[in-house]
Amino acid sequence: MRLLQVLLLFTAVSYSVHAQTEFHKSYKDKPLNKALKEIIKDHNLKISYSPSLLKEYNITKEINASTIEELIEELLSDLPFDIKSSNNVLLIVPQQKKVLKGKIVDETSGNPLSYALVQSTTKSTVADQNGFFNLPPSEDTVTLKVSYLGYKKMDFSIPPNASNFQIHLEQNPFELQEVILDVNKENDLSVPVSSFTLNPKQFNSLPVLGETDVFKTMQLLPGISATNESTSGFQVRGSTAAQNLVLMDGFTLYHLDHFFGIFSTVNPNIINNVEIFKGGFGAEYGGRVSSVVNVSSRTGNREKISGGAGINFLSTNFHLDVPIGNKLNILVGLRNSFTGVIESDLYTDFLASSRQNFISSFDDPNLTSLELSPSLSFYDVNAKVTYQPSDKTTINANLYINEDNYEGTFIDEDDFARFRVTDEADWSNAGLSLNWDQMIGSNQVFGLSLNASEYETKESLSTGFSLIQDVDFEGDSIFASTIIEEARFGVQNSVNDVGIKLYHEYFISDQSELHSGLEINGIETSFRSSVEFEDFFSEETIDEAYLDSLEQSAAITSIFGSYTHRFGRLSSTLGFRSNYYDAGENWYHEPRINLAYQLSDAIQLKGSFSHHHQFLNQTSLSFINSGRFYWVLSDDDIIPVMKGRHLIFGAHYDKQNWRLEAELYRRRTTGVSANRYIRIPPEILLQLEEDDQFAGENISQGLDILLKYKAQTFNSWISYSLSSSRDRFEFFNENDFYSSDQDQRHEFNFVNMVKLGRWELASTFIYGTGRPFTPPVDDTDSDDGIFFEDIDRINSLRLPSYRRLDISAKYSFPWKKANCELGATLFNVLNFRNIKSRRYVKQFIFDEQFTEEEVEDEIRIVPLDTYLLGFTPNLFFNVRF
Repeated sequence: MRLLQVLLLFTAVSYSVHAQTEFHKSYKDKPLNKALKEIIKDHNLKISYSPSLLKEYNITKEINASTIEELIEELLSDLPFDIKSSNNVLLIVPQQKKVLKGKIVDETSGNPLSYALVQSTTKSTVADQNGFFNLPPSEDTVTLKVSYLGYKKMDFSIPPNASNFQIHLEQNPFELQEVILDVNKENDLSVPVSSFTLNPKQFNSLPVLGETDVFKTMQLLPGISATNESTSGFQVRGSTAAQNLVLMDGFTLYHLDHFFGIFSTVNPNIINNVEIFKGGFGAEYGGRVSSVVNVSSRTGNREKISGGAGINFLSTNFHLDVPIGNKLNILVGLRNSFTGVIESDLYTDFLASSRQNFISSFDDPNLTSLELSPSLSFYDVNAKVTYQPSDKTTINANLYINEDNYEGTFIDEDDFARFRVTDEADWSNAGLSLNWDQMIGSNQVFGLSLNASEYETKESLSTGFSLIQDVDFEGDSIFASTIIEEARFGVQNSVNDVGIKLYHEYFISDQSELHSGLEINGIETSFRSSVEFEDFFSEETIDEAYLDSLEQSAAITSIFGSYTHRFGRLSSTLGFRSNYYDAGENWYHEPRINLAYQLSDAIQLKGSFSHHHQFLNQTSLSFINSGRFYWVLSDDDIIPVMKGRHLIFGAHYDKQNWRLEAELYRRRTTGVSANRYIRIPPEILLQLEEDDQFAGENISQGLDILLKYKAQTFNSWISYSLSSSRDRFEFFNENDFYSSDQDQRHEFNFVNMVKLGRWELASTFIYGTGRPFTPPVDDTDSDDGIFFEDIDRINSLRLPSYRRLDISAKYSFPWKKANCELGATLFNVLNFRNIKSRRYVKQFIFDEQFTEEEVEDEIRIVPLDTYLLGFTPNLFFNVRF
């Protein structure tokens, strides 16, 4: 029926041209992709397909068809391809075998039986928490043995290609019934759990490559990984960077670094404070399933003009506060890359650790060893206007713009040929907000925020090979270049969102508070990948063929509220957020509970239970295997809405200069679509059935410990994280859980800062156990020189441990009416060789000990590692007036 609908649609498009026309085609051992290309050209058809897949099939047949749809159907008959339709374009896709998918439920109540055991003749599996299970496809009837504690063991016969069937188990009163603890009834927290507040001024002595960096400081806290130094964003408790909400004065930041991780995109000179919620965050925040970072910029100096400037090996910075009268202030911050030293060894090291995976992802092992000549620049601008007509009214307008431009080129040529590779990337983030806070009486606050954000990224890789010929033209010798092969690959992604937020805070008494609000967001996303290829010998040209193209838009309306009550030693916050997502036409409800109990003057117990949803996700769905993730909106079908559930319990101890915190947490996230093994284009994905959605789940759990000591001139802390982050995707690793890319079992940070007169000294030591990686497929018969990752053993091996020691020294002194700072940072002092990622390639080694008659090629499996920064010094100078 589906094929008939597609053919009818195809007929409606082409009937006027081809009606009552007979088609006769004769093919003899002709590649399928070339046969299809001729039909497209002759009849001006719109057909999308993968030439690399079709060229593997040669056809020999005589075709007589009365219509063009019959011609296409006959051409693909007996071949493993299906015809689908999208926006009047025919899609030729590989046939998908359906897995056996079922659900195990109680025969009487219909409730799912979590983790029931399912056995077949070839495989055993365990149902998930909702009773669902999957088994490999089968062409024959499958007999399943199903067992569950407290129920009769039963056998079931399942027909081939069955899907969405239910298995009903009957209770056995003579067996012990399973006791299930309902975590929904556990006590949780009211005062913010898993939260920290940072002031950049308190940490401007920590060793960093550029300047004081809020996000680098955050990574030294437990639960936030510090071992991904050249990775965009940050990872919290085993989550991906896209699962964290980062707000700056009300608008959203989608990209968090410059220079591939050297700098944060947030200028520390304009920041007032930063709130971090690692989990269990309040009802006023929504749209993410992991954590929230809320950055607030300064309101500016209202007394006099002030500012500052600085320079280091990589960039310059400048900020200025200008008061106008006593009610209006303008704050401006500017940072710009210092291009004179970009080609230093420092940047080259970051290039190797940041772009190599993108280059090598195009399945050519020779590209991984290229030494590109880099050229990169960045800038960011912050502007804030604050108007305070009275002590009860504050109005501020905020503008933020940042942009990075990168290009790397490699050229290898001699007198006869020239080979060129160009790697380019540009990304930008802009934000705008208008905020109004109004105090009503002495116990109420009303707020209104209008905000907009824009994010765009473009990446491309082009390769070219040309012959150089010496041509004699009327006695003059000139060189002419003949292009033999030219290929260009590109990926574009953008997000645009606008929003309005109204909120009301009512401080009922010293014991009670009521918070409520309304938030509306409109979001648009665009994703596109393209290829342009020209081959001189085959005379085959694909000109700007868009392999993936996905345009989406949605609106999210959220109502939220929370009530906090304190009585005696116990305080509680009951919160609720309800979201209407128009793309899915559904409401998503989020209960949130926080509890805290003051056990003694020094000890407090706290906990939290909360639900969260995320409608804007990052996914790797792309024809081009770039190793990157791109923003797309959920359609609540193929790309599901992510759902996260947090359970946290902790305690903290305060005594004089000491503070000890410990937290146990567990987070389960479903609807995860960011997996680097998925290579299916979105427009094809959107044609699949719901049962074939490429979504998985993640379970992260662990223990965070922070021990802090603070004295007048000395500040030190030790943080330790014990964690586990596991993914499960239906089509990978035999549907079993495996370590996620963010899984790091142990991480230890030791931070020290001391002030000695005008000198400030600091050190940080970071240790983390090795991150997981996937071994290659054992395929020695492959002759393409590439080892593919084994998706049946995803992340089954571990890299060596990560270690890094950084130290810094800063000297402060006055100069006229300014305060100056001169300092140095030594990054990775002990020059530990830390590995970021590992890939594998084949190398064919010629052994010179053999004679010409005994030539042999030795095949070796070679790991291809990308390394993080080694020992790197950096000087900086700052002046404030």
